[in-house]
Amino acid sequence: MAHIHITLVGGQPTPVYQGVVLSQPDKIILICSAGEHGTEKLALSIQEKLHELHFFSVMIEKMVTNNVHVITQKLGLIFSTITSDDTLSINVSGGVRIWSVLCYKLCPYHTAHIYCISQNGEVLTLQGDCNSERVKFDIFTQFILLGNPLEHYNSFADYSDEERNNHDIISKYYSNDSFRKKLKLFQKKYAEDDSFLDNDQEVGNETHYIYWFSTDRVFQIGWGEQIEEITGKFAIPMLLNTAWYEYEIASILAQIYGPENVYTNCVFKLKDSNEDKNEVDIIVNTGQKLLFVECKTRIDKITDIDKFHSVVKNYGGNGSKALFVTMQPIDQIRQEKCKDNHINHCFTHQQNNKQINPQQLKQVIQEFIDFQNY
Repeated sequence: MAHIHITLVGGQPTPVYQGVVLSQPDKIILICSAGEHGTEKLALSIQEKLHELHFFSVMIEKMVTNNVHVITQKLGLIFSTITSDDTLSINVSGGVRIWSVLCYKLCPYHTAHIYCISQNGEVLTLQGDCNSERVKFDIFTQFILLGNPLEHYNSFADYSDEERNNHDIISKYYSNDSFRKKLKLFQKKYAEDDSFLDNDQEVGNETHYIYWFSTDRVFQIGWGEQIEEITGKFAIPMLLNTAWYEYEIASILAQIYGPENVYTNCVFKLKDSNEDKNEVDIIVNTGQKLLFVECKTRIDKITDIDKFHSVVKNYGGNGSKALFVTMQPIDQIRQEKCKDNHINHCFTHQQNNKQINPQQLKQVIQEFIDFQNY
């Protein structure tokens, strides 16, 4: 007696894997379409990934898409290999619609668990018992299945009080025009010369300055009578790469989803080398799907919106969601561009660069990432 699991392969590997996680079968049959524009290549990739995840008995069956008689014969042969002593589950989430209809119609076993899985991971049972309302979602397996493992990132759970203190210092000064001008000058010099921070550096004057101590790897901000320091391993990106702003948004997302589910500085590498291909500011495991978040002081290039859309689709699949968070409201053209690319957006600061009340900001972001509403 064995648990046999039949799954229909469509354009996305996620529901296939979710069905395997739900059913925990002994043997898996992947039904795919052949040809250049079919899903056979994806089925082979899924087979390989399932082997890596210790599901070793994975067979691939190629199916035509447009001949009901041939499909009926093929399904009949597949069902004939299953005995009444076996446990059977069928995941009809993917594939061609006629496959789903005929799988349901032709299945000879009334005890079979036939179901599909929604984009939110909800199991919709068509036949048989269902013991789980949602399928467990694993962010790292998702990226493996999509062919882009996520191995380079920072977990928000690993951030310390030092990073929180750095954020509080920088965000406090950021509303000051004079500070921003000095910071931009520092950033410009750093961008122009990779070795800029090998030596001590100073921008400003005796009473208002930003100083870099190269030996201690510490920034010192002197503002009137107040002197404060930006320290730790994230000191440089926090101050010079606006990682303080990403930290701010990540901290709000951590309040909603838990710090262990929020990942920052997510870098995807080229497959054949260790070079960076794309970086995503924040990725969140919502427990149901992925949320990609891009944080910018403003959107300078409208093409950045298209690029973000492509990154979300390529790395997260069709079920993932996207959110642009900017300091200032974006203009009408960029709003429409975001809408065309199915990207939500919100802003965090008033026109005077003063931060919106953190509790209000949390409510704003919560509104935009309520997945049940879109």
